[in-house]
Order: sequence, then structure tokens, then C-alpha cells
Amino acid sequence: MKTLSGDKWRSIVDNPPICAAAVSKEKSESEVTSVDASNPLTSRVTELELRWMQVQQDFDALNAVVIEQRQELDAIRTILGRFETRLDGLSDPEPPRDPLAERPPHY
Repeated sequence: MKTLSGDKWRSIVDNPPICAAAVSKEKSESEVTSVDASNPLTSRVTELELRWMQVQQDFDALNAVVIEQRQELDAIRTILGRFETRLDGLSDPEPPRDPLAERPPHY
């Protein structure tokens, strides 16, 4: 089995070849089916191209959600940092008490 190197794969993903499915995207479903029914290989390739396009769309949608969540997470971390700073400023710890050093008032 032949594998693609990272650069080759990236170039294919970034610049996908023009496919029959992309060209026929504007055609109605019946036109694509009737044209592809004559050649089983063309039909399979078209089906794979359509599925690949759907995977790319799903990937883009999920990527947008991940980017949005990352921005929200960064904002929440910023707010949390501010709260921690305020909390540290409010709670000045008292020095530890040594019971032996303290003398009761009646001595």
C-alpha cells in the first residue's frame, strides 16, 4: 500500500483536485444519477467525492466550533485570573499565633 508523505497529503487537502461531484453540484440529483448509472466506476468515484465533500464540510463546521470554544475558554481563564488576584488581595493571612508567647492579661 502506498502512503502519502505529510507534504503531499497537505497539498492534496489544501488544493483538492476538481472533481466531477463539484462540477455537477449544481445539477439535480436525477441528472447526476442518470449520467453516473451508465458507468459503475464513475458512479463510485462520484459517490466518494460527494462523501469527501461532506466530510470536509463537517470538518470545517467542527473546526469553527473548536475555535469558538477556545476563544471562550481563553476569556474564562482571563476572568478567573482576575478573580484569583482579587481574592489574594482580600484575604491577607494573619501571622501564625504562638500560644506560649502570648501571656494572659492577668499575669
